[in-house]
This record gives sequence, structure tokens and C-alpha cells, in this order.
Amino acid sequence: MQIIHLTDLHYTRNSPFQAQLIKALTDDLKKILDDGASPDFLVFSGDLVNDPDEPDIYSELDEKFLTPLRELLRLRPSGVVFCPGNHDVSRKAISDWADERKKLVAAMETSQQAINDHLKLAPTVAYTRAIGSGFFELAKAYGHEWANPYTKTYNFPDKATSFVALNTGYACGLEGSKHDRGKIALSAGVVLSAFQEVTSGHKAYSLMHHTAADLNEHTSRLFLPLLFKNSALHMFGHVHQPNPIVQMSPSATCFTVQGGALYERDGQYNGYSIISLAEAENYASTAYRTYWVDRHEFDIGTNVTSGGIFYSTPAAQSYWANLVPSASNDDVSYWLLETLPSVAKELDKTMTAKQLRDVFVEPIIKKSRLEDDGGNRDQRLSVADIIKSPNHTVISAASEYGCTSLLAFITMAYHEECVNLPKAMVPAFIDARRIKGSYEAAVNKVIRDALPESEDRRLKLGALHDSGRLVIIVDDVNPEKPAHVSFIKAVRNLYPQARLIVAIKLNLLDTERLRPIIGIDNYDLLQIVALSRGKVRTFVEKWHLPPRYQTDTVVDEIHSRFQALGIPQTAAYVAIYLAVLEESEGYDPLNSSTVIENFVESSLQKHKPQFLFRSSFDYRNQIDYLGAIAESMCRENRFIVAYEDLYKWTKEHFEGIGQEHDHSKLIRHFIDAKVFADEGNSIYFRYNIFLSFFIAHRMQQSVSFRNWMLQDNRYVNYISEFDIYCGLSRQDEETLEFFGNEFATFEAKLEALLTPLSWTDRLETLSVPAVKKTDVEAFTKSIETQLTKAASPEERDEEISKQVADTEDVKPQAQRPEVIGTLPNWVLSLRAYTVALKNLENIPREKKERHLSKILAGWSKLILYACIVFKNVIEKRRLQIGDINFEIELPPKLDARFLRMFFLTIPVYISEVMRRDLGSQKLSLQLKNDSLAKSLSDSFLQTATYADLKLPEYINRLRAFQRKSKDSHIFLEILLLKMRGIFLRLGLQENEQLPFLAVAAEISADIKGLEGDERTKEIDRYTNELRRLGQVNKLRDNMQ
Repeated sequence: MQIIHLTDLHYTRNSPFQAQLIKALTDDLKKILDDGASPDFLVFSGDLVNDPDEPDIYSELDEKFLTPLRELLRLRPSGVVFCPGNHDVSRKAISDWADERKKLVAAMETSQQAINDHLKLAPTVAYTRAIGSGFFELAKAYGHEWANPYTKTYNFPDKATSFVALNTGYACGLEGSKHDRGKIALSAGVVLSAFQEVTSGHKAYSLMHHTAADLNEHTSRLFLPLLFKNSALHMFGHVHQPNPIVQMSPSATCFTVQGGALYERDGQYNGYSIISLAEAENYASTAYRTYWVDRHEFDIGTNVTSGGIFYSTPAAQSYWANLVPSASNDDVSYWLLETLPSVAKELDKTMTAKQLRDVFVEPIIKKSRLEDDGGNRDQRLSVADIIKSPNHTVISAASEYGCTSLLAFITMAYHEECVNLPKAMVPAFIDARRIKGSYEAAVNKVIRDALPESEDRRLKLGALHDSGRLVIIVDDVNPEKPAHVSFIKAVRNLYPQARLIVAIKLNLLDTERLRPIIGIDNYDLLQIVALSRGKVRTFVEKWHLPPRYQTDTVVDEIHSRFQALGIPQTAAYVAIYLAVLEESEGYDPLNSSTVIENFVESSLQKHKPQFLFRSSFDYRNQIDYLGAIAESMCRENRFIVAYEDLYKWTKEHFEGIGQEHDHSKLIRHFIDAKVFADEGNSIYFRYNIFLSFFIAHRMQQSVSFRNWMLQDNRYVNYISEFDIYCGLSRQDEETLEFFGNEFATFEAKLEALLTPLSWTDRLETLSVPAVKKTDVEAFTKSIETQLTKAASPEERDEEISKQVADTEDVKPQAQRPEVIGTLPNWVLSLRAYTVALKNLENIPREKKERHLSKILAGWSKLILYACIVFKNVIEKRRLQIGDINFEIELPPKLDARFLRMFFLTIPVYISEVMRRDLGSQKLSLQLKNDSLAKSLSDSFLQTATYADLKLPEYINRLRAFQRKSKDSHIFLEILLLKMRGIFLRLGLQENEQLPFLAVAAEISADIKGLEGDERTKEIDRYTNELRRLGQVNKLRDNMQ
């Protein structure tokens, strides 16, 4: 263990000499850190400031001295230990409390009993706090509040170390140090109580400002034996002369270290010391660093002792002389860079052929911080933050969220970035599967095996640990396994100076109040969550897909499709998806049933079972079995089942097809393969996507199961599954007709219910809340700004993320609730009808057109009903559905601009939902057949879907709809909002920008009612802004 001991800084403002000395101190500490020093604590034994009555002097001390010094030494605030000195007490406060001062002096002069009793009095406590208020506030800010103003016991469980700090400054008066000498009193009872607060098993050290010679007789008689018995090391200052002494008694030895000053200009000693303490033996040494005024630098303190180092005993000198010296920072950095290739050979891998460092995208890493109000605040951390932190770190994530890749990348980053870190740290990456035991030999072996090889003794395990450079990284720790927890505890006991970074596979823990016990006392708990849209974009760009794939399109498909199907948007699953795309010639990502099938196949192929079972069990056998299990779950509407039920279904399946398997082993295989998840005695499909695919596969294999799913409206709870099923089938006309009939039935029922509301069948005839001309201009201007400011993809991703919250719900529900009511069933039957048409590509053209026309009309009616209901609610504040009347509570005044925007957003939002259910290039011919649209709403949805897919000449389709709706301000504004959404989601290629903006400009002019020259100027201004930005960007690119 190493301690930097400072004392008597006497920090003050406007002292050029002290500023020069502080700079020299910082430079010297940098040098000793580069030479291998690794301090565990910074101990400051009083006189932090010269005059505490200087305004904000402690804040300035912290800002300009303590914090930079602590960060240089890589210490947490709690790693700084203080005690006050005579210059840390306020002379003004002593004057203000003159009566209490007199009483204190009288008690100090009387006896130990008198001072002990006096210090318990409330006025005395208040006096002590008042004269040292600045110091006490600083100590509190560093995480060590002095509950007792006379002593503070600092306990550090992770170091098995405690410090007892004593306040002698409280006893000082206005007369000065010479007057105080031999008169300062401490209560031996108070000091004994402080030592009794030391944690059992800890090594105890102590500090105070004054020397033993400054204590009065009755204090010295009791205090010194107490100190030497309980403290192995005692640090102090005050007289500005270094004087290390070993105090020995029949029962104990205490190494007392007196420091110099850091402000003297009168020939006294300026310097500091580095105290080294052996972990196992009671060996200590103090290396003095003297400030040589003529050279303006610190160097070896040869003016203190021979060689500048004082040893506690001859045995200690021999111990330190034979100890392997610490490697310098340059030596460690060179070794880390030299061994990077061998480390990367083991860790720079992914589940594909790509290297991890080529495609790695930092996940979203959150740290929950418990606030004073009891709530939690999430803080986002980066890999750099984790690497630079001195704290133990536990990273929690659900399976497949990328913990292993993150830890592998961190390990390689310690090698790659060593020269950029404050201190080069050496990582040892350990897979928890390598843990063979928690006894010392087993722990040592697994850590040694994880380190790069070296013949240099300075770079061996023990030396790296003793120099504070060891980082032990353990992946895949299971807190439920006693062997894993025992291993972590053993590592902490055997290597207390090592930093631990541990990954545990748990579902997300969202609060600091719930922390797994894994053998580490204090640690930062981090969580990895799903990738954001922006992170997915970065991943796609790093993957370098073939040119036929547009980044915006792939990003949008992953983001929306994964969310819809319950696939967690994690690096592992995005990587599988991209690998499938990369291998699929000519595949269009917007028609994703095939990709989902390949996605599942790729996931299963990661864990091939052929060596586990006596008979062959290929991919087809696997999905047939899993489909049978999915059917059993559906028929019982239980998707989280007891292990016994799963075992029974497994047995029934294989007995039914006449095969023999070890059912327990097979179930375990699918748990290990991450298809099933187990929680206690409950088993379920780990992700919705797996469950949905296997239900769809089973419907394709079993006509009876498919018919059962279509009965009694069960299908409304399985839209995603029928989406996948129809994509696998491609030509099930019977199911499509069934959904068409179901939709027509529910539509007729709904019309009967909503007839009182349906006084119009055309959205374009509705009037919307009126707004001022300036509000219309503000509306068009806001969209113009977004379209013409050349927003980066990252800015567009951020804007979309504000509008749509990501979901973490990837686990199946325990059961699917019954859908009750005509309206929900109508909407869900429309969705089922829609997804079926999208995927049934092999049916005749005329049937496609007939069904598409009905589907467009259905979604149009959904828009109409939603807008009518919204308008009635706002105007009448009442709603009647069937025989039921509802009264709606709304504020007396509603903002017209808000209401208008909300109203206009309804059709845009519904078109987004329809896009997800209908969007497929294989319907391109039907989507540009104008005869299928029977109303302006139908035409909007048809045009919007065509544009969403960016099918050939989609901009001309937008322009055609703009002209068609020229007399309807509602649809012009809706179209402009839709174009904004397309831009944010998919961006614009260079050849699209001008024609796309020209349409937007024409719409803007129409909305404003501009004609003639004014209209032409509006359109020119709109497009000229884009040209101007393009020229600016080109100039900027040429200058780089």
C-alpha cells in the first residue's frame, strides 16, 4: 500500500511562490507515477489553508489544488483523508466565541476528567464546529462527514484499512503556536472511542496535526501509550521539519512520520513523503521528496536521510530492497502494445467472420444513481468512462445484450489506449467457465493464464498487483452459483489492490436499491440496454453491406420490424440480421418473412446439437419440435409454463412421431441455446420472435392447428404470427378470403354503432380548428427548416427517437388476453387482412387488386372514425358509442395550434401503422394503380405507402397526390407532415433532394394560398436554401 502524505500547505491566494511550488509538486507526482508509483490514499495532516476567514478559500483549494491532485493520482474523493490544523480554525470565530474559549482553556489545564466532561457539552461541540466550519464542510464534500468534531474514523473495507483522524486544532487560540506548545489537550476517552470504531481485522493508522511535544502532560501520559498500541503508523506535521521515528513498546511498534511544509520561504523544510506499507508484514518505509528552491523542483530528500528513504526496521529495509521494483508507465505501455496481437487473436471475434473491433458499437450503458429525494437518475457511461474509472464495476444485462463483446472490447482497449490513459492498466480477461475453484492455487492459475506472457519479473502477476496496475475482468458470472461468488470473494481477498470488472447475466436492474451480492463490497452497478436507432445506424455503417442496400432503409427496417416482432435490438441479433442480409442475393429488407426464417435458423445453428443426441437432430427436427411446443402453449393460452408441463409436451411429441430422446437433455440444450429461458421452475421462449416464428411454422405444418387459430376470433391475438405464416406460405388464398370476410362482418357491426357520428364519409369535408395566418406560416416554416437544413442521419435518428419510445419488452406474455368489443376486433381483423395480403405474393393480380382496394378503404375508414371522434370530443366534450354516453373532462381552453397539429397527425400515424403491415415491394404495381383508391383518403394511404417504400418515381406520385388534393388544405398539410416523416426515417439521396423539396415547396405555397409570382418566389426560395447549404458543405469539404 502507498500513501502520499502532505501537510502544512497553508493555501492562500496571490502567492507566486506557492503557485510555483504547487506546479513543481504536480510535475514530481507525474514523474513518480510514470515510474510505477500507485498511491492508494492521499493523507493531509492539517493546515490545509493559511486563513479560513478568506472568503471561499476552501472551495478554491478544492478546485485548484485538491481535485486536480486527486484526479492525477486516480483517487476517488473518499480516498482523501484529512485532519484539521491550527490554521484551519477561524480566528474570527474564536473571538466571537471568546467565553467558550476561556472555559475550554480552563478544562484543558485541569485534568483528563475535566476535558473529557467538557467536550461532551453542547456549547463546546458548537464552538468546535464553528471555528472549524470551513474544514468540516470540505470533509463532508469528500464523503467523510465528521459526526464527532474531535475525531473521525475512516474505514475502507476494500483495502482492509482504517484511519483515525484527530482534531488538535480545536484547542488552539489566538496567541499563536508558541503559546499553545505544551498546552493542547485531547480526551483519551474520545481517542479510545475512535480507535474502537475501527473495523475488526483492519490495519489502523492515525493522523493529527500537532506533535506529541505540543500536548500537555496529562494528555501525553494517557494518549501516547494508547496511540502506539492501536496505530501502526502515525502521521503529523505542524513544525515543518521531517522527523520519522519508530516508537517501540513491549506490546507494539508505531512508525511515526512527521512531514514538512509546502509553503515555507524562511529556510524551513518544504517537502512531502511517499509512505509504503507491506501488506503481509509490518514493514514500512518513507521516501522523502524535498523541494529544492534553487532548482524549483522536487527531488530525492537526501537532506532528510541517506538516500531519501527511512525504513521502519533493518528487516523492512531488506524487504524493500529485495522487492521487485515497479515497472515504469512507459515499460508497461510498451508491453501492452506488444502483446495486443496475441490478446486480439483470442478476443477480436464475433459470431460471424468479422472482427469485433471492426464492427463494435458501444452499447447504451446506464448507471442508476440514487438521489437525495429517494428517486433514481440514469447516467449514461461510455467505454472510456469505464476504463478510466478506479471503481469496481459490475455490468448487468439480459442474455444476448452484448456483455461478452463489451468486456472483450474493454480488454483490448486497455492495450490499445494505454498511452492515452492516466495510468497504464493490465487487464486479465477470465471466462467464468474457466473457474475451477476458489482456493488460492486455483485463483492464481486462472488469473496468470489470463495475462499476456512475459519474462520480465516486473510484469508478473504479483508485481502488477502490488503496483496497482491489475484489472481482473470476469465474464458471465452467475450470482446464483456459489462457486462463482466464492471465486470473486477469493479474488478480492488475494488481490485487494486489483480493480474488478464483472459481467453478470441478469434481467435489467433499474434501481440502486437492488444490488446482487457477488463478493464485492462497493461497486458501480451498470446496465446494458437495447441499441437506439442511432446505435443501429452506426452498426449498419460499420458492417459495410453490399451497395444494393441503402443504410436508411436497413436501419428503419431493423428499428421498426424488431420492435413490432419483439426482437431485442441488441448487437447480437442485429449482427445475425445483417449477416443474413449480406448473404441474401437481391433480398429486399422490407419483405422480411424470409429474413425472420433465416434469422431463427442462424440463431439455432450457433448451438448445433448433433453431438448431444444419439440420432440426428437437424434444423428441421428442431423447428418441428419447437413448433409443437408453441402449439401446446397456444391451445392452453399459457406461454410461461412449469418445467413438468414442458417435459410432458416434449415426451408426447416424440412418442407421437415414434422417436426416442433424452427429454431433459434436449430441454437443457434449448435453454443453453438461448431459445428457452428458465426462471426457477418456469420455462418460456426467451424472445417473442422465437415464439411467433414457431407458431407460424406450426400453422404451416398443421392444417388442424391453423383452423383452430382461425376459430372464435383467436387470430386477432396472433397478428404477428399470421404475418410470418403468410410469408412462409405465399399462396394461401383461403386464409386471405377468410380475413376479408371477418373484416367485412366487423365493419358492418361497427357502422351500426357509429352511425350517429358518421355524418360524413369524407375526411376532406371535415373542418379543423382554425388558426391564425402566422400559425400556418410557422407550421410550414418548421417543416421547411427540417427538410432544408441538411440534417445529419444522427440528428434524424434523434428526432425519431423523441417521437417513438423504444420498447424493452422482448419476453412473451404469460397469456394473451381476450379481445373484447367490436372496435378492437374490427381494427385487428383489418390488420390481419392487411398482413395476409402483403405476404401472399403468388395469388392472381386481379385478386390482389380487389383485396387491396378493400384494405385501403378500411384504413381510410379508421382515419375517418378517429378524426370524427377526436373532433366530437373536443367540440362537445361528450362521446356516445352504442347506448353508452361518455363525458370527457378537458381544460376550459384548448390551444388551437395544438389541436390542429394533433388532428393532422392522426392520418400520418395511421399510415405508419399501415406501412408496417402492408409495406412490400411486391405490391408495387397495385400501389400505383389509381383506380383502386375510391376516396382522397384511400389515395393518400396508397401514395404514402408507395413513398414509404421509395419505389420508382415515388416523388412523381407525391406530386400527383399534391395536385389531386390542391383544394383540400387538410390533405395538403397531412401530406407535408408525411413527407417530413419520410425524410426523417429514410433521408434523401443527392438525386432526390431537389425534386423532393420542389414538391414540398409547392405544397407549402398551396397551404399559404400563394399564386402567381409570390408562389414562384416561395418555391424558388425553398429550393435555393438547399442549393446554398450544398455549396457551403462542398466548400467546407474542399477546405478539409
